[in-house]
Amino acid sequence: MDIPVFTFSGEHHSAEAVPFHTHPGTELLFVAQSECSFRLADGTCLNIPQGDALVLPAGCSHARPAVTEKCRILFTLFECTEPGTASRVTHFRVGNDDLLRVWFEQLLTLGREHQIRQASLLLATIRSRLLMFEHAGPPAADRHPRVRAALEEMQRNYTRSFSVSELAERIGVSHSHLNFLFRKEFGTGPLGILTALRMARARQLLLERRYNIAEVALKSGFQDTNYFTRLFRKYHGVTPGEFRNNPATTGRNGTGNRLGEFF
Repeated sequence: MDIPVFTFSGEHHSAEAVPFHTHPGTELLFVAQSECSFRLADGTCLNIPQGDALVLPAGCSHARPAVTEKCRILFTLFECTEPGTASRVTHFRVGNDDLLRVWFEQLLTLGREHQIRQASLLLATIRSRLLMFEHAGPPAADRHPRVRAALEEMQRNYTRSFSVSELAERIGVSHSHLNFLFRKEFGTGPLGILTALRMARARQLLLERRYNIAEVALKSGFQDTNYFTRLFRKYHGVTPGEFRNNPATTGRNGTGNRLGEFF
């Protein structure tokens, strides 16, 4: 299993309704107290009892109706580096597992202390335990071998500038066939996936806070800081600086991208 990259954690303890919103990364929620309901944009209503967990893919619009009794939710946002790892809504029925409860509380503490690496490792452990209860998502091995090869090439060289034709040549297929494979698999072409990878990397670097915006742009594969800022805002509805200051609410008014389906 890949190591997810932790970006943010928090808690919600209220009986009030939460309006529809989205996040640019995958969201993992743990119901620590009472029962909570979530409504999806397609009208689906999910009732999550105390002790259970819920995965919501990047860009998944969701809301929480008002309840009569306060519920406490621990939540975390993270990035996937393995394509398809968190591409669908999943309810994990775990039934008040003591270890998960402790680990989610620890994630909250690590997030407050900005211990990104330690939180990522703990998040990987949490996901591994959740998969003991219910396996989620198709393995990467099920993807077309040329798609896997192209994704691996992107992950190795995402900071470099290259065309789809160059990528196709490296993995031994034609430009048109590579486009066909990606659109069949993801609904978008290779450049769309490459941009998604770069955006994911940019969000991770912004949260580390040791790089300024220009440095984040370069390390994410963008030579032009102004172009990077415009593209980031197009993706997420906020500037890189606004994301750095408040990553939890990013994406509420953005383009609703589906990055979690790819990385």
